[in-house]
Amino acid sequence: METGGIVKKIIALALVLLSVMAACTQQEQNTTQNLSASQTQGTNTTMNATPLQNTTTPSQTPANLTINASREYFFYTTSCGHCVNVLNYIYANNLSHKLVMTDVDPDSGKARYRDFATYFNIPANQWGVPVLYANNTYILGDIPIIAYLNKTFNQTN
Repeated sequence: METGGIVKKIIALALVLLSVMAACTQQEQNTTQNLSASQTQGTNTTMNATPLQNTTTPSQTPANLTINASREYFFYTTSCGHCVNVLNYIYANNLSHKLVMTDVDPDSGKARYRDFATYFNIPANQWGVPVLYANNTYILGDIPIIAYLNKTFNQTN
């Protein structure tokens, strides 16, 4: 392969990386705006979460929702960088079998997420991933979720 071809490929890769970084920065700015209200309400939240679109607002807790208070429920999407951070931590520490994990991309995952968010009375404008439901509360964002998982599971390993 000639040197000119390698240089062109490196430049193309650099441009792709720059566009991805710009998109992540924009997403982080949007997340910051959407979640700023949740920080003043005393919940375990952080700026590092991706808001989910909510097209309906359920008015009551669904009858088919079963929550085991001794389990942790993790909601994520693979297209979210913050979710991937938590997923990497979960798999690196062999914690997937200790959590009930739900990808919110499929319709069934969206419905389950909506049920949990309704049960915990989370305002629709604060719905986002990654989120972990544990001990009758929720933790929103990769940094506090990883801190919780580290404290909860790695002290007992």
